[in-house]
Amino acid sequence: MRQMLRDAVTRLRKSTFFKNVLTMFSGTVIAQVIPLAMAPVLTRLYLPEQYGEYALFILVAYTVSALASLRYEFAVMLPDEEGDAASIVALCLVLACIVSCVAALGGLALPIFGDRGGAVVRLARHGHLLGVMVLLQSVYQTLNYWILRKQAFFQLSASRVFRAVAMAFGNVLFGLLKKPDGLILSGILGQFVATAVLGGYIVRKDWRAFLGVRRVRMLALAKQHRHFPLFALPSDLLSTVSQQLPVVLLPAATGGSFSFVQNVVNAPLNFVSGAVLDAFKERASRDYRERGEFRGIFVVLFRSLALLSVIPFVVLIFFAPSLFAFVFGESWRAAGECARILAPAMMFKFVVSPLSYSYYIVGRQKEDFVLHVGIMLAVAGSLGAGMYAFQSASIALVFFSGVYVIIYLVYLARSYRFARGLR
Repeated sequence: MRQMLRDAVTRLRKSTFFKNVLTMFSGTVIAQVIPLAMAPVLTRLYLPEQYGEYALFILVAYTVSALASLRYEFAVMLPDEEGDAASIVALCLVLACIVSCVAALGGLALPIFGDRGGAVVRLARHGHLLGVMVLLQSVYQTLNYWILRKQAFFQLSASRVFRAVAMAFGNVLFGLLKKPDGLILSGILGQFVATAVLGGYIVRKDWRAFLGVRRVRMLALAKQHRHFPLFALPSDLLSTVSQQLPVVLLPAATGGSFSFVQNVVNAPLNFVSGAVLDAFKERASRDYRERGEFRGIFVVLFRSLALLSVIPFVVLIFFAPSLFAFVFGESWRAAGECARILAPAMMFKFVVSPLSYSYYIVGRQKEDFVLHVGIMLAVAGSLGAGMYAFQSASIALVFFSGVYVIIYLVYLARSYRFARGLR
């Protein structure tokens, strides 16, 4: 068995996998250096409360975006025939247009309910922008999977860099203009640019693949891949809401600190692990189809990600509060304390999240959904215990972080079992 694993690792290193990872990683690094470099400027242009409103807006927009295509975009890479893949893309785009129109109407109606609660009030200020962000995000996600299918990793990497540049430009411009919704407008600008980059490439290179798209075939494929809306969709919704519950349930200042940590620490880590995931999807799926297991690539990526996580983890645990105060200003020391508390969960997520795609490779969406129901209940309970039993937002975050460490350990154990070809 050990020799078989060595052979798998050797084949992996000789393949184009690491070249694809390097392409995605390089673009991701550039895309993350830009906002990190701009962060000291932006913290002097925007208040923690504005970051809190931005986080709430993004939470709602991304949650609705997950609804938009019913997660059929996951099926784009599965068909053998390119025409079927194009039909799934068309299906996703039609669904995205319908859901974004509904989101736009809902956003415009939010002020009617503006006196029902704090979160609604904060969201209602920007409700007119909700439909736009939902459409751009859902379209981008669909095009992203087509690009992965075509192995056009450079274009995908470039779209992320252009998004980061556009967002940085918008953040500074709108901040100097004292726009209260500058962070949100910048996010929309960046998403529009990224979507235009992918859309332009597909129109130039792959337009012929979409000439044969027919409604009948779209409906047939929707029925064939119905397990994605039945299980993958609710799982992703629960995951998004669970990870962002602190924004809604904690006080505005703490929610703003949580959001800021997500932007300057967790988001870069997510993009790096996401770059690995994009290449892992294609390679692990192919290994599973050919050999019934993908242990080789799983072990290599686990070791690599675990080693990469050590330095950020140590820095956050020992130096986060002082580092945040020095770089972003003394008023952001509380965000550094938040980063220290969340460090274990963020590091486990960095390592395990890409590998947990194993659930989709082996078709265990139902088990994944059941786990996410448990996650939602555990996270809500942990935050509620901290806030109401202990009357402390810090203790609530400690419970929140601890719950996620346990969750990721469970996912790691199960994913490794799947990688070995076991159920």
